[in-house]
Formats: sequence, structure tokens, C-alpha cells
Amino acid sequence: MSRRTGWRSWSGLAGGLSLALSVSACGGGYYSAASPPSTSSSGASSSTSSSADSFDEDRARIRSTVPGWDEGTGATVRFLKEASGTRTSLIFVDPTAPAWSSDLDLWVIEAKAKGSDDSILGHLMIGLAKLEPGTYEGSPSSKQSVMSVRLVEPQYDGKAPDTTWSVNDGSWCRVVLRDAGNGTLEGDFQAKLVDNKNEQYVTVESGYLLIKRR
Repeated sequence: MSRRTGWRSWSGLAGGLSLALSVSACGGGYYSAASPPSTSSSGASSSTSSSADSFDEDRARIRSTVPGWDEGTGATVRFLKEASGTRTSLIFVDPTAPAWSSDLDLWVIEAKAKGSDDSILGHLMIGLAKLEPGTYEGSPSSKQSVMSVRLVEPQYDGKAPDTTWSVNDGSWCRVVLRDAGNGTLEGDFQAKLVDNKNEQYVTVESGYLLIKRR
């Protein structure tokens, strides 16, 4: 399965780069799966925010930095804590171009978020059916897009009980890609990702990515 060892086959579902981009500390992104799910499909910001919500600034850094790379992906994710309405943003980076997985029939991005001390704050995995403009939906019944998040863990393990996936019951994700010119794609995404225990979840209220292909 080449270098994408963090991804598992579907039957087995239910790991950089020192950032030149600043990273916000993540303050707990897991919430009870019994809470009402987020159904937002808009990238618009709410008026409620926290001091750790640097999404807009992070997106600007990605847009100014990633086009100068030879290849790789920069992404920023705004996580929403449903109970309090607070938001926390993280930057994730994969320093290599998306790789095709013949096992999954997807282009795979493996990105990490790092702190100022080079510690791993989290992992973001995105699989896409195509690397071209379009809308890609993911859910337990749709694999046009697949997404996984594991926060505050040094190692990524797709089978770990607390790893969240778009393929688990009650989960979904949506990625919209656009041509950004000069060999790049940019996109927006949202998701609700339930863990492998079906007990907790993370809400991706807003996500932005910029992919520099070979």
C-alpha cells in the first residue's frame, strides 16, 4: 500500500515538515457522539469565536506559502465545540504530493499539525476520488471523499478507538475543489467525524486546503 500506511482497508476500519506556518494550540476537539450533530455546509464564519480561532489568518498564510513549494498540501481546520460554541483552528501540512492508493481507489493526503516545540498536535487524513475541480461527498455509504482526524496523539492509527472517520455511522464529510492555477488546487471542506467506538466525534465547521501537485 506504498507509504500510506496509516490508512486501512474498509474492512479494518469499525505518523514531517517543520512549519514555516504558525500553529494554534488545540484545546480538546472530541465531543460526545450523543450531542446533536453539526449540519453546517457553509464555510461562513459565525460571530462566536475563541482566542484560539486563527482560521482566517491561517488560510492567508497557506495561500501565500504553499504555491512556492515544489509539492505538498497545506490545510487549516476550524474545530467547533458544540456545547460552548467555541472554536479552535489548527494548520496541518503534508510535505509530499497526494499519492494514489490502489487499495482505496483514492488520492491520499496525510497531514500533521505541529506545535512551536515540534510536538505533534494532530493528524488529518483526506482521501479524494479525483484531483480535479468538483464536489466530493463522504459518508458510511459514499467514498468519493474520506476523512479522518486524530488529535493530540504523536502517532496515527486508523484502527485506534479514538480515531474519527467519515466512514463510521453518523459521520459525513464534503470537499469542494477548485482550480487555483499553476498546478494547484484549493478547496473548502466540512465534516462530522465519529470515532471508532461510536462514542465521540469532532466537528470540522470550516476547512481550507491548498494542494501543490508535482
